[in-house]
Amino acid sequence: MEIKLNQKQIAWFPNRYKKIGIGIIILTIISSIVFRFLDVEFFRTQKHLLGIILLNSFILGLFIIAWSKEKIEDEMTIYMRLSAITLSFTFAVIMVIMKPVFDTIFQDPLENYSGQEIIIMMLIIFLSSYNMMKIRS
Repeated sequence: MEIKLNQKQIAWFPNRYKKIGIGIIILTIISSIVFRFLDVEFFRTQKHLLGIILLNSFILGLFIIAWSKEKIEDEMTIYMRLSAITLSFTFAVIMVIMKPVFDTIFQDPLENYSGQEIIIMMLIIFLSSYNMMKIRS
């Protein structure tokens, strides 16, 4: 069974949202650097909450970039996106399975990846593999 998709069936963000995603990532990185060097009582007491907020905003920026349309969106770009998503998902599953094995081999304490770490890993792998495919084609 073959499934045919066209661009109107997939709810991509407009292309200009890539700039918004990049802006969110830059603001997140700058904020984390500034918060690290500021010695304000609020930042010291709410360090964990601030870390979660910054990590989630970094994920949001990556997601907006990943889900933004290309200037020219055609069947080839949809195929490349699908291939990149498949690669990132497969890599994440392999890493989640293999992490306890590596922890045991290297005698580190057994730890699982957090959901945020997995999402960031998948988004970075997706964006890098998708952009590599675009460069090659």
